[in-house]
Amino acid sequence: MIPLDIFMKNHQNVSNKLEAWLYFIASDKLEDIRKVIEMYPEFQELYEEIFQFRYRMKELIGMYSEALSILDANTVKYMVEQQQEELERQQKELEEKDKVLKEKDKVLEVQKKELEVQKQELEVQKQELEVQKQELEVLKQERAADKVEMEEMRKLVEELLAK
Repeated sequence: MIPLDIFMKNHQNVSNKLEAWLYFIASDKLEDIRKVIEMYPEFQELYEEIFQFRYRMKELIGMYSEALSILDANTVKYMVEQQQEELERQQKELEEKDKVLKEKDKVLEVQKKELEVQKQELEVQKQELEVQKQELEVLKQERAADKVEMEEMRKLVEELLAK
């Protein structure tokens, strides 16, 4: 890309065909165009054709319309490409998030199974504790019965000793 306004400020002479093209495109001064045509006569036909465009408005407007429709088509194409890229980026993000969620689901499932096992172990421990409570109650009753029996025996021994 060549900024034509900077080119025009820095170049006053046409020394080759490339500079002639740049002068031809960048300048609207008649003396600049005349310099180019004097050095390169093939530019005269192009200049005349461009000059005559001023008087053929329909053709000029048609060219602008065509250029605008091409520009519009390119803009639409660009926007579609941008949207497609955005959709692809969002799709990748969703896939990554889905992957993370699946991994979390697996971890939760493992934790859920571990919790279920712990619940079952706790239930077994509760049952064992209940059995132990019942055994303790039986032992208390046996001890109370043993106390009563010992008291009766002591009374009997005292009666026998008292006689």
